[in-house]
Amino acid sequence: MKTKWLKGIAAGLALCVSIGLTGCGGTAGESSSESSSAAVEETVPVKVGYIFHKKADNGGFTEQMNAQRQKAARRCGVETVYIEDVSVQDFESAVKALVSAGCTEIVSCSATFTNILASVSSRYMNVKFLNYGSASIGTANVFSYTETAYQGAYAAGIAAAYNSKTQKIGIVADPELLYNYATINAAALGVRMVFASGTLCAAGATDNGEIKEAVDKLVSEGCDVVICYTDSPYSAEYCEQKGIKFIGTLDYSGRESEYKNMLMYFSTKRDSLFVSQFKQLKMDA
Repeated sequence: MKTKWLKGIAAGLALCVSIGLTGCGGTAGESSSESSSAAVEETVPVKVGYIFHKKADNGGFTEQMNAQRQKAARRCGVETVYIEDVSVQDFESAVKALVSAGCTEIVSCSATFTNILASVSSRYMNVKFLNYGSASIGTANVFSYTETAYQGAYAAGIAAAYNSKTQKIGIVADPELLYNYATINAAALGVRMVFASGTLCAAGATDNGEIKEAVDKLVSEGCDVVICYTDSPYSAEYCEQKGIKFIGTLDYSGRESEYKNMLMYFSTKRDSLFVSQFKQLKMDA
């Protein structure tokens, strides 16, 4: 487990899912739906710690969440620090380190921490926790935050089916990401909106080796479009390398032209959520 400390400033708007569409011939366009509130001007006098399950520079989900932390930190007077590459077994050690560093609020940045947080939080009642996940944890100092990736997955299923010749769509889904099954089911519903007899084939994968095997398996089964729902960016990179049409679930803003085979992408913006939650926690206190 490695520790990195970053200081910053924070504030925000509102959580949203944005969808980017890429066009033919290497040109790219974007369409996003954002719900925003007025920027927060006052300073929130707290120090907030973040715990990441993967490395903060992994190029994927964790790196983008860390970038959103930094973006929020530039907007308001909140000092933020983080610890990266934390396993479930090391979670309490990370909490202890952040508390020792003066953090009064801690953000759990992976759904894999939900169960361990339920037991750890009760031993730190003077600390407020934000839990990334839909589960309700019984302790009064834990607040859960969630997102609706399955809404983007529904649109992805429609787009994938529309661009499929075989009527078979594949999805590589990381079981460590939130709403794994809901995202798969939503994509399947989207496929059926285009083809009543269309098929969505799902394969679970977390690390890059598993992702490669999953994509190869889906293609061997006749899938000609792959939806990438993984923490790692490798699912999209491998599809691009192999010339497979795909849909991404990271934020590729400004980089769409680098992926000739990407049909669209959808991602979640969390920086505004972080600040709104911090303000609410302060009000509750």
